[in-house]
Amino acid sequence: MNLISQRPTYWSSVVGQQRALDVLQAVLRNPNFLTRGIILYGVLGVGKTTTAYLVAKALMCTGNDPLGCNECASCAVINESTIDQHPDFQEIDGAQKSGVEAAREIVEVTLSLPVLGRRKVSIIDEAQFLSPEAWGAYLKVLEQGSTESVFIFVSNEIEKIKRTTTSRCIKVPFERVTNSTMVGLLSKIATENNINYDLAGLEVIARYSKGIIRDAVQWLNTAAVLGDIRPDLVKTVIDTSLEDKCTKLLLLIASKDQIAATKLADEIGLNFTSQRIVEVLLSLYSRAIWQDDPESQLKNIYIGLPNVGEVTGVLIKWSGLAVPADVLPLIVYELLKTQQGKHITGSFTGRSIGMAATLTQPTVKPVSSFIPPQPKKNLSAFLEDEEVM
Repeated sequence: MNLISQRPTYWSSVVGQQRALDVLQAVLRNPNFLTRGIILYGVLGVGKTTTAYLVAKALMCTGNDPLGCNECASCAVINESTIDQHPDFQEIDGAQKSGVEAAREIVEVTLSLPVLGRRKVSIIDEAQFLSPEAWGAYLKVLEQGSTESVFIFVSNEIEKIKRTTTSRCIKVPFERVTNSTMVGLLSKIATENNINYDLAGLEVIARYSKGIIRDAVQWLNTAAVLGDIRPDLVKTVIDTSLEDKCTKLLLLIASKDQIAATKLADEIGLNFTSQRIVEVLLSLYSRAIWQDDPESQLKNIYIGLPNVGEVTGVLIKWSGLAVPADVLPLIVYELLKTQQGKHITGSFTGRSIGMAATLTQPTVKPVSSFIPPQPKKNLSAFLEDEEVM
């Protein structure tokens, strides 16, 4: 079983990129809008190259369907083997063939007459690695109006491509896939491959993939080798140690246990950078605000740290500072201060005790009749004054 090798062969199989598909299909249906150059850009692993293959297949098709008829001789070659076997197609790794001589050779091949399809198509992957001289060679042909041959550039760093080039191409952005869409895709792949799973296991994979299909499918593939897809098994495949420790840290802060929180912060700082830790803390706090699951520990984070603006401000401030990880007790201290008058007990411990010893307890007005808030259901609730009186 090799799930990773599975690539969509039809437009309907591309997941989570409807906007990109709408743009590309509209161009294919209206040849007057087609240009010689197309740039597909976005983060790694969300389907850019897969979609580029479908565009190339449609551009080479000699049938009557502008999206690819799947019946003509050109489509048949691709359906029966792979697109790499098509005589009018070539795929180039821009990182390996980044120079001007390689670019001139690619242009020459692409501009030659097609053998089987309607036109020649070249995909240049990792296009951000092309040298300025190579882009100059492509630019000359991109300026020409003919679309008898087409260049599809794929990149995850479009900002490295000069505007003189991008302005002459159709630019199509690709986005990270939502968690719900990712879970649907993973369940479909698991079902098709007779993999037993429970929904919670797939949700863990989807959340940690952060919208990257490639990572999610790889983790599903690895977990399936070990057994049924369950949360505990998935966590043996995906390293969740940082998130688990950060969750515990926020829970300690929410419960005002300064000594234990400071000690744990020092321990986490031994293996991770401060920026990475704060990034995870911010992500967890965001999820805690919107947490609807009564069984989740995250709800207790928001109950203990209800002052959204102050907590978020502390985390955002520290996320932008490149500081040693052993200053994490300072972050703990500032988060404790946001609890508006709730008594902070204990003293700082750990490797950074000397640095923290000079800090004094915050002066804040007392809280009376405090009622823990419920998680908010909509954004408008946060636009109101949330100060606890």
